[in-house]
Amino acid sequence: EEKSPSTKTEAGSKLSVDDIHIARTLVYLGDLHEKKDELEDALKAFHAAVPYFEQAIDTSSCELFTMTEQGEDTSALNNAVDDTQIELFFVLARMGGLYRRKNDIGNALQCFDIIVHKGTAELGQDHVLVKLALISVESTKSSA
Repeated sequence: EEKSPSTKTEAGSKLSVDDIHIARTLVYLGDLHEKKDELEDALKAFHAAVPYFEQAIDTSSCELFTMTEQGEDTSALNNAVDDTQIELFFVLARMGGLYRRKNDIGNALQCFDIIVHKGTAELGQDHVLVKLALISVESTKSSA
């Protein structure tokens, strides 16, 4: 299988453009479905976007390791990976909100818990997304 080449970000680091573009396109599709109150279709689109974000993060993390081993500057790629991670967390938060609207508390909590656990590890416990996810967990539990 031939993989499309990576592209340079503005800062000069590589990210897999195909994975990011596919993920963002699926998120936009989810946006459209959500605006039309088609919650199931929105959730399907958001779910489909998640592995593409994860693949972009994994690919870039491997490249970060290699760059670090070679003594290269990794700050630009680190920022790009962080940005992609944040996009993924936003998608998970939206999914959690949609599940809550559907009164599917278990799946809503699962989405918020991923943000809390991975977000704390990747972004730190004081990051606003982690704090918002903690609030969402508590409000979802209290609404059950």
